[in-house]
Amino acid sequence: MWGRLLGTILLACGLIWGVLMMACPAAQQQRVFCCQGKVWFEDYRMPRECAAAAASYRPENVERKDACYAPIAYDLAKCFPRDHHVGGPLFAVLAAGLMAIAAFLLARRLTGRDGTPALPLCFVASVLLSAPMLFVFGTGNQLPLAIAGICLFFAWKDESGWRRPAALVALAVAIALKLVPVFFSL
Repeated sequence: MWGRLLGTILLACGLIWGVLMMACPAAQQQRVFCCQGKVWFEDYRMPRECAAAAASYRPENVERKDACYAPIAYDLAKCFPRDHHVGGPLFAVLAAGLMAIAAFLLARRLTGRDGTPALPLCFVASVLLSAPMLFVFGTGNQLPLAIAGICLFFAWKDESGWRRPAALVALAVAIALKLVPVFFSL
């Protein structure tokens, strides 16, 4: 009961924040986004430019320190348009959708001792609309795909049939995209 109430309160606060951000730009709500909303999809642009370069780890128009992605990240970036104002939103929407689906699958699987959801769906929704996640979506980072892989792994790791191998593949992709998920697999 308390989890559902907290999730509902967080979701309501997120909606109020969103309305205020759109209706009152002077409130400085845009600070949630990269460079106060002046730069969009920069984390999408870097791996996409590296993927388009003749040498992915020595691109012409990306600093070498930013050419640090795993090969699978470059292959993934090649599936989207090079223009980061077109490909970035497409990638961000797809990544957000996959992450939301995987998070809801995990939330549905997690139940308390009495059979009620241990992680209410409204709580998951409020986390997906939180400031850190909005920042990640605004930059077009690949983190939502890694999160989706982790959530899908924990949602399906004990399932039978095709879901268990799919869970292992999802975790492997998450680890390949971002090294942090390797700690979850241990």
